[in-house]
Amino acid sequence: MNKLQLFEDIHALYVCNLLSYSEDYSMTQPKKEFVNEWKKEKEKVMLIEKMIQEEKKSRTKYVTNKGQRIAKNEPVDELE
Repeated sequence: MNKLQLFEDIHALYVCNLLSYSEDYSMTQPKKEFVNEWKKEKEKVMLIEKMIQEEKKSRTKYVTNKGQRIAKNEPVDELE
């Protein structure tokens, strides 16, 4: 497991929580009795999505090949 996989697992949990506090499957509105909880979970989902994008960006390495910049995605920080 690596950092990106961990972030994606956490994201799935937060989305599940958000769904349970949402009025319907679109997850755009909270149930009336869970407004504060819904807002908190929505914020977590947005934050972890940003962290996932940052992690994906940090994994991109640029290599020069005959004057061209070529992006290579290489896994870093593999955990055992």
